[in-house]
Amino acid sequence: MSLKDKQHILCTEYAADVDNIRARIDSSDEHEIFVGPGWYGILAATNYALNVIDPDYKVTQVKEKLGGLRYYYSPSTGVSKHDQLQMREIVEDAERVAWQTCEECGDSGRLHKNSWNVKTLCEECLSRQSEHPEKEVH
Repeated sequence: MSLKDKQHILCTEYAADVDNIRARIDSSDEHEIFVGPGWYGILAATNYALNVIDPDYKVTQVKEKLGGLRYYYSPSTGVSKHDQLQMREIVEDAERVAWQTCEECGDSGRLHKNSWNVKTLCEECLSRQSEHPEKEVH
């Protein structure tokens, strides 16, 4: 299966989850999620788990930074310290999983660094990026 096909499947499968996360972003911020589709499953699971604890939590930003997932959020008013700690653990777990997941296709991946980029990719997506270094893999 081609990378484009994998990405299409991931985007379709997790479209509602990604839209739900976008809806949690404050209207004054950009409603964009800056990660590749390979991490959409991680985002969906994270959003689901956080929503169970705090249905009104807000998302500040979701992005890739230095090859890792960053999921910035804020709990709603009145959420207990215990629940806030659980929420933090959920996000930390998601960020750990992302370090081992290709951001582009969702297969097992690892951190790769070169002179222009730091990404968590599988070997196949890394070779695609190496073949076309002037193009972003997304």
